[in-house]
Amino acid sequence: MREVFMPRKYKIKADFRHIERACLFNMGSILRQWLPNGKIQGGEYVALNPKRQDNSEGSFKVNLRTGYWADFAYDNVKGRSMISLASSLLKITGEENGGFHFRGASSLGKSTALNVASSILGGGKTPYIQQWRSTSNALEETAEAHNDTLLCLDELGQIDGKQAGEVAYMLANGSGKSRMRDKGGLRKKHEWRLLFLSSGEISLADKMLEVGKRVHAGMEVRLIDIPADTGKFGLFEELHGFANGAEFSRHLNTMSKRYYGTAIRTFIESLVGQDWEEIQKFTKEQHDKMLYACVSDHSDGQVKRVAARFALLSAAGLLAIKAGILPFEDSEICNAIMKCYSAWLQNRGTEGSLEIKHGVEQVVKFFEQHSSTRFALINAMNNQAGDVSINDAEKVISRAGYRRKDKEAKYEYLVFPAVFREEICKGYDARTILRELAKRGLLHTESDGRLDKNIRLPVEEGSKPKRMYHFSSSILSGGDTN
Repeated sequence: MREVFMPRKYKIKADFRHIERACLFNMGSILRQWLPNGKIQGGEYVALNPKRQDNSEGSFKVNLRTGYWADFAYDNVKGRSMISLASSLLKITGEENGGFHFRGASSLGKSTALNVASSILGGGKTPYIQQWRSTSNALEETAEAHNDTLLCLDELGQIDGKQAGEVAYMLANGSGKSRMRDKGGLRKKHEWRLLFLSSGEISLADKMLEVGKRVHAGMEVRLIDIPADTGKFGLFEELHGFANGAEFSRHLNTMSKRYYGTAIRTFIESLVGQDWEEIQKFTKEQHDKMLYACVSDHSDGQVKRVAARFALLSAAGLLAIKAGILPFEDSEICNAIMKCYSAWLQNRGTEGSLEIKHGVEQVVKFFEQHSSTRFALINAMNNQAGDVSINDAEKVISRAGYRRKDKEAKYEYLVFPAVFREEICKGYDARTILRELAKRGLLHTESDGRLDKNIRLPVEEGSKPKRMYHFSSSILSGGDTN
C-alpha cells in the first residue's frame, strides 16, 4: 500500500496491484475511452498512437489478457502494464530539458554507459538505445515517443553536421517544427519533456566545425559535453574485481540485457507514495547545495544552468537510495556528480561566458595569423614635423590597420573599426568583446572609457586623426583568455 499524492484533505491509500487487476477486468471499456479510434483484433486492441500524428493503424497495440502494450512504430517503446501506460502520459514539471554527452575515443565504455542507463527503462531483445543517425524530422517523433523518460542516442558522429546544432536545440527546447496542413492551418507540433544521454568520439562543436559552423554557447549548455576518459580504466574509475575495463564492460552489458525495466517502476512508485511538495523542496535543497559548492559569484549564467542540471541528477540519485534502488552511500552519489561537473568545467575552460571566451580567442587568432601581413608598418615618428609615414618597402593587401613600435620596441596595432566588426570579430557582439579586451589590458581606451581612440595616421592617409581601435603588444599572447 502506498499513498498517492493529492491535496492533503483528499489523500487516500492506493493498492497498485488491485488497481492493475481492476484495469485488466475492465480493459475493453477503458481502452475505448482512452483510445476511441481503436478496435479489437483477436486478443489485442489496436489503435493509433494518441501522442503522435501516426497514420499507420495498428502501430499501437495493447494485449487484452496481460495489459502489456507496445508502440510498433518504435520498437523501443514498450510498457509492462496499464499503470505504465497511464504513467507514460504524466507531465512532470521541473527542470528544463537537456542532455549529457560522453565524448572520447573508441572502446572507453561510452556505449556501455548508455546500455546501463537505458536498462532502467527497457532493453532485452529490443534495444532501447536510438541512433543519432537520423533526420531531424524522425528525431522529433522519437523524442515525443520518449516523453517523460530518458532518450539515449549513440554515435553523435553519424548525424549530419548541418543538423547537429539544430537537433540539440530542438531536443532541449521540447518541441518540433511548426508545419502546415495540406488543407491549410497548422498541424499539432510534436512535444516532449525529457533528458537525453548521448555518446560519440567527437563533441557537438567538432561535428559542427566539419561543415564550417560555429557552436553557440546555448547549444553546449543544452548538450553538456563530458570527457569519457577518466585517466584510469577508460570510463571506469574502479573495476570491482574484474581484470580490466573490457571485462567489466562486457559484464555490465550482459547484465543490462538480462535485467531491465524494474528500477523505473520502483522509483515511480516511491515518488507516487510521497508528498510531491516535499520532493520539490528536497530537489531545491540539492540545487542550492550544488550552486554553493560549485558556482562562484562571478560565474556566468550558463555555468549555473549546467550546475542545476547536475543537481537534478544528484537529487534523483539520493531519492533512489532512499527508495532502496541504489546500494550506495549519499556521499558516493554526490562525489560522482561533482567529478562529472568538474570534468565538464575543466574542458569548458572558463567559469565566464563561453561566447566571450570564444570571441576573444577569435580576435587573438586573427592577430597571430595576420600581425605582419594585414597591418602596414608605420615608420618612426618625425620629431620635428610630428608626422608618421608608411614603410614603402612593405606591400599590404586587404589592410586591416597599422602596426608600430611602442616604448618597449614591441609592435602594437591600430585597427579600422569596420574591419574589426565585420571580419575580426565576425559572429560576436563587437562591443562586448572590446570591453572584455579592455578589461584584460589588451585594448587601450580613451581616458573617458571610450573604446576607440583618435589616432594620427600616416601622412599618406591625410592629416586629420581617425578613430581606431588601439591594441597593445600583449594581444599576440592573448593575455588571460579564460
